[in-house]
Amino acid sequence: MPIASLREINDAIRERLRERGLLADNETEVTALEQVDLTVAQKLDARHYPADCVLVFNRDLSGCIRGEQGKLIGITAKRLALELNGKVRHVPLARLDHINVCRERAIALSPGDRLQLKANSTSVEGRKLASGEVVSVAQIRSSGAIRLADGRVLPPHYRQFLRGYAVTSYGSQGKTVDHVLFSDSAIRAATNAQQWYVTISRGRKSIQIFTPDKQQLRQAIMRSGERELALDLVHARTRRYGVRQQVLRSVRRGREFARRICHGATRSWTAAFIKSRLKPTNEIRNEQTNAVVRAGVLAA
Repeated sequence: MPIASLREINDAIRERLRERGLLADNETEVTALEQVDLTVAQKLDARHYPADCVLVFNRDLSGCIRGEQGKLIGITAKRLALELNGKVRHVPLARLDHINVCRERAIALSPGDRLQLKANSTSVEGRKLASGEVVSVAQIRSSGAIRLADGRVLPPHYRQFLRGYAVTSYGSQGKTVDHVLFSDSAIRAATNAQQWYVTISRGRKSIQIFTPDKQQLRQAIMRSGERELALDLVHARTRRYGVRQQVLRSVRRGREFARRICHGATRSWTAAFIKSRLKPTNEIRNEQTNAVVRAGVLAA
C-alpha cells in the first residue's frame, strides 16, 4: 500500500477516535520523520533525494552517532557529503545503508495515540526500541521526549515513527490481534502467497477482506513470492542466441588451435627440408674444393 494511502487511513481512524472521545483533548504537534524508500542505486544519485530531506544515521559511522540528523550537500564519485551539527561529514558510497532518507512531517499527538516505530534505537533509560513495533503514547513532555504506555521514553531526537492504527501487511509480521481488516491494493507485485499467509494469520478471531477485484486477488495469492532468477527472465530466443554465440566461440577457438598446429608443423617441416637440402650441397662444394687441390698438386 502506498505510504500516502496509509497516512490517509490512519488520519481518518484517529479523527473517528477523537469524535468518540477515546483520545485525550490536549494535543501536541511534533515533527515526525517519514522514511523515503530509495534503492541502493537511487541513493547514488542526488536527483532522487527530496529537496527538504533529512538524513538520519541508523548506526554509528566514523564519528557519527546513530540517530544524528543531517542535510544533504551533494554526492561525488566516491562519497556523500552532508552537513551535521555545523560540520561537513562524508559517507563512503559503500556505507549508504548506514543512513535513512526521511522527510519531515508535522503530526498532532495526544495521550492514547498509537505509533509504529520505524527505526531501531534505545529509549532514554536504555531499553530497546525495535523498528516495526506498535506503541501507545502516554505523555508528551515539554522537552520533546515521549513517554510510552509501557514505561519507555522516546528521546527528543527520535522522530522516526508513523501513526500505528493501520500498518502494511509487511509491517504486521510478528503481531497478533483479535480482528483484522485487510485492504487489498490490487497491485500484483504487492500480493503473493507468502504475504497473504502473513496477512490472514494476524487475527485470532476474524479477518475481513476488502478488494476491488476478487479474481485478480485469487491470481495474485497463487504466486509463490519467490524471487525469479535472472536466467528465468531471459526470453527463449535470447537463450538460443546465447547458445549460438557459445558454439561460434568454440568453433573460433578450434580454428585458432588448428591454425597454430599447422603453423608449427609447417615450420618443423621447412626446417627439416632445408637441412636435408643443405647437406648434399656442402658435400658437392667439398668435392669441388678437393678437385681443385688435386689439380694443383698434379700441375706442380
